[in-house]
Amino acid sequence: MDNSIRLLTVRGIDIRIHVTFPLILIFAVLQFGVFTGQGIAGVLFGVIVTLLLFTIVVLHELGHCVAAQYYGVPVTQIVLLPIGGVAQLEHIPEKPVQELVIASAGRLVNVVIAIVLYLAHLAFGIGGLEGDPMGLLMGVGQGGINATFNYVFAANLFLALFNLIPSFPLDGGPVLRALLATRLDYKRATVIAVSIGQSMAVLAGLLGFLEGDLFLLLIALFVYTGAGQEGQLVQMRRTFGKLTVERAYSRQAHTLNLQSTIKDAIALALTTLQSDLPVWDGGQLMGLLSHHRYA
Repeated sequence: MDNSIRLLTVRGIDIRIHVTFPLILIFAVLQFGVFTGQGIAGVLFGVIVTLLLFTIVVLHELGHCVAAQYYGVPVTQIVLLPIGGVAQLEHIPEKPVQELVIASAGRLVNVVIAIVLYLAHLAFGIGGLEGDPMGLLMGVGQGGINATFNYVFAANLFLALFNLIPSFPLDGGPVLRALLATRLDYKRATVIAVSIGQSMAVLAGLLGFLEGDLFLLLIALFVYTGAGQEGQLVQMRRTFGKLTVERAYSRQAHTLNLQSTIKDAIALALTTLQSDLPVWDGGQLMGLLSHHRYA
């Protein structure tokens, strides 16, 4: 993904942050430091819990990636956005069982994290996980180990539950499609899953508009757009998947040689609308002159 910065590489997978990622840190500073009146303590708390939350997001996405690699699906990168993370797989297996496993692996990671945190609570007495679940978020913004622990525990559970929503690009979308694909054609299963997801996004967007909730509006837009892109991608794969290069390549390709000038390249681009030009020398392909190199 363009406009992202690589942080590290795990199992050959680049972990990257999008240039807009700092927006979520600014939001955390405002939410916990300014709006709560907690000052510096709230600012530090907001930044720390946000970074811990996105650590969980990375682990969640790595769960998908490891499952994908197990089935031989190449994974290029994980990109962290202000509203979550996206694992970019080169393709999704059309076998329902494989897609179901890959889509469910992220939530399995959240379950493991929840168990580890609960065991830490029992062993060290950190946090307050008994009683009313809503009580987990009481005292948030005041700082301290217990408040941080409770927030991370609750956020991890929320991430797992949120991804149950049956819509792309959330985990619930592929799960729904995989279940439908056990009975229906893959394309038909995708159409149904996309329609359900986009309908839910419209309802969420309407609720966000009525409540004045900008964050819910952004989530609804993200889900609606992601579902539409998944539907288009599957349609393109079905349309062009069996189309060979022999049927698609241009027989009117113009080329350059090593002695050609940049002026020659510009002239060809203007007169033929061919932006990328192969470079030949004595009948051997030497390389490709891309449009951005001479434009």
